[in-house]
This record gives sequence, C-alpha cells and structure tokens, in this order.
Amino acid sequence: MMKNANTTSAGPADADTPLPVIGIVGAGRIGLGWAVWYHYRGYRVVLTSTEPDPGAVLAAKIEAAAEPMAILGLAPNAAADAVTVVPTIGEVGAAADIVHECVPEKLELKRDVFRQLDASAGPDTLLLSSCSSLLMTDIQAGFDGASRMATAHPLEPAEYMPLVEIAPGKATSRTTMDRVDAAIAASGRSVLRMKTEMEVLIANRLHTAILREAFWMIGQREATPDQIDQAVTRGIGRRYAISGPLFNMDIAGGDAGIGGMLESFSTEDLPDFMRRVIVRHFERVRKARGPAERARDRDLALAHVLAAIADAPDPHSA
Repeated sequence: MMKNANTTSAGPADADTPLPVIGIVGAGRIGLGWAVWYHYRGYRVVLTSTEPDPGAVLAAKIEAAAEPMAILGLAPNAAADAVTVVPTIGEVGAAADIVHECVPEKLELKRDVFRQLDASAGPDTLLLSSCSSLLMTDIQAGFDGASRMATAHPLEPAEYMPLVEIAPGKATSRTTMDRVDAAIAASGRSVLRMKTEMEVLIANRLHTAILREAFWMIGQREATPDQIDQAVTRGIGRRYAISGPLFNMDIAGGDAGIGGMLESFSTEDLPDFMRRVIVRHFERVRKARGPAERARDRDLALAHVLAAIADAPDPHSA
C-alpha cells in the first residue's frame, strides 16, 4: 500500500502541521539522495546547483527510484510544486525551513555557501552540512547564525539508507541539535547523534577500516576483490544488518559475555580503560535482557532479513 504524501516511515504527520520545506544546495550524489528521500515522503524540495540542468537530473533520479520506493510502500510527491529549481543559494535560504548543503569537501566553498545562507535564511531555518571530513566548527566560524548550523551526514545511497549522523560545531546550540534530531527523525531517518564533532564520523570510519583491510589482503594476494565483496555481502553484512559487532561478541561469550571474549586481547590491543567501558556497558545490557533472549531476537531478525533478500536481484551477478 502506498503511503499518503503526509506520512513518513516514522509515522503519520500531523494533518494540521505542514511539512517543512527542504532546501538542497548541490546536485551531486548526496544532494540528489537527500532530495529523493524527502520527495518520496511528501516534502517540498527547493534545489539549486551549478550542475547543468539540475532539475532534469533530479527528475531522472526520482524516476529511477520509483520501483525501489514502491517496494518500500512510497509514491512520488504529486504536488505541482513538489520540486522547485532556483538559480541562487539565497533563494534556497529564503524559501526553506531546513537546508542541506551538499557541495564538494572544500572548506572555503562550504563557507561561501553558508555565508549566503546565513544572510538569506530566516532566523529559525536550520542550516546543515553533509560534510564527511570537515569540522562544522571551521565551517560556521564567524557567522552571526552559527548557533543554527550543524553537520547532518547521510550514508550512501542517501535516498535509501536511513542512517544520518548529526554533530554540532562549537557554536551550535543545544536547541539546534534537538531540532535537527527531531526534524530528521520525523522524515523517517535513523539519527545517530554525536556529543562532539569528529573529522570523520562513525559509519565512514568503520567503512574505511574494512576498506583498509580489503586493500591489504588484495595487495598481499590473500584474497580477490570478488572474495572480499562476498565475505561482506554474504557474511558479516547480513549479520550486521540487525546486530553490531560488539553486540554479537557479547552473545558469543555466553555466560561470560563480552568480558570473557576480550580476555584474548592484549592490553596493547585493548587498553584497560577501553575494556572497562565496553564490559560495563554490556553488564547493564545483560541486566535488562539476558543473552539467550537477545540471541533469540537476533536470530529471528536475521531470518527476516535473509527471507526478505532471498529473491532480490543480485547486483554482483555478471
């Protein structure tokens, strides 16, 4: 069943409260991904980009997403003003309630975008950067509206992956972070809120660690590219879809839990203070729910995942 335009995967929207207008600056992969995600959830999108004919590029992206979105129970926004392409960043700032900056990872380029947005956007407009390797503190420095600026970085493909990591800069207010958290969650996203900023956020750092090992094994002729991809897509990737590496380690430890599993790690690999943080966390988890109960739910969730993808197309097939 297709969801109503005013319904997100997070639940029905208040019929008396209009959805915020979304501004997008930049029509690369991330910018288009944000736009498509919002479009299929009934939001109005205002876009600007220096790319040739960004309206046509976005329209093609929206059309290409129709079949996958239908599987998710979502239909395109049929409103006449669902997508508006404007020539300037200032017009995006003036029209939008939430703006996502999605230009290349160059500090001065991003600062120029935020300079124009800060001058044109209303005082309550949230100004968000999709930056993956720059600090919001450096982007927002010196701007009058710095307190309403924050990082909101999605995972690719951004039109489908629900995770968004949000982080403050030094000048970002707590109120802004609360509003960003709520607004992005209301669109159906899963929000991972950082207490402080990092040059590279959690998901990309974990992804980079896997790539580093993959490149090393290929370079040592220990594995082929195809073997690497299969080990992820047919192995850890399917498990990670429903349970993380530390969670699985705690279950694998049985009655001893993750503390027992960590005994095989030297203090050089895992300093005592890290060990204490991890063990104490899972001691609290175990008091709430025992390992047998969590293992049962993990296995049921995994079965749902495996059943759901059993008949799905294999993008790796020749």
